[in-house]
Amino acid sequence: MIKSTLLTSILILTSSAVLAKEMVCPSLESIKAEGISKVKYSWGNYTGCQTSQYNTGKTWSLFIENIDAESAEEAKLVGNQILNRLTEPAIAYDDDGEILCKYTHGLDYVQVFAITKEKLCNQL
Repeated sequence: MIKSTLLTSILILTSSAVLAKEMVCPSLESIKAEGISKVKYSWGNYTGCQTSQYNTGKTWSLFIENIDAESAEEAKLVGNQILNRLTEPAIAYDDDGEILCKYTHGLDYVQVFAITKEKLCNQL
């Protein structure tokens, strides 16, 4: 009985560790180093995007939504400044089998997130 309980506990802990390992978000250092290279104007603001693996082994689409800027070049600059202000690791969520990572930054109107749907930046 003790061996069975121990084995069950080990399996549960191992499964939890594997699941936690799969929900790894891109590090702040990685996304800051890459920055954003693509922006699109829509609905009065810009959205910035970058596709990369960010040293995770998965392909990610990183988005910064609602960048307030006068031009695409300014939007890239402001978007990268927002990334450079990130100080907290992302919170990972399961989004229908994809990993969604939300980053906090202190600006209420701007959203920064990465998702493992690799072709989303191409739709921008």
